[in-house]
Order: sequence, then structure tokens, then C-alpha cells
Amino acid sequence: QTLNYSTNPQFLQQHLDIPSITKELQQLQRPDGSYQCCLQSSSEHDLRFLYCACSISYMLGDWSGVNIDKATQYIRQCKTY
Repeated sequence: QTLNYSTNPQFLQQHLDIPSITKELQQLQRPDGSYQCCLQSSSEHDLRFLYCACSISYMLGDWSGVNIDKATQYIRQCKTY
């Protein structure tokens, strides 16, 4: 049986520490809106990690770990033609 986490928030709340996860996501977002892979100041940062942060937020149903405005601005800056 497949469990749809988005329709069962009680499951997530019982098994995951969502506030800690969102706090960590907040710490990993850089001022330009990108995400770095770890808390080291010289770590990689690009769209891959932003995608992961957004995917985690979507699965948790909690976007408090992502500054949406900064993330959107970063994505727009990455566009090339």
C-alpha cells in the first residue's frame, strides 16, 4: 500500500521533527536565494540544492524553511537564453 504523505499530515508530524527540518532549510538558504549543500561557508550552492529544498518543503507541506521571494529571484537570475 502506498502512503500519500500530503494527505496524511499526522503521519509526518508523528515521525518527523518538521520544525528542525525547516530550521535547517532556513540556515542553508543563502542571501541570494540559492541553497548550499552544507553549513560550511565555502560549500557548493546552485539550483540543485534549491530544488531539493523545495521538494522537501512540498513533501512536508511546510514552506517556512524557504524564502520564496529570494528563491524566485535566484531562479530568474539563473535563466539563460
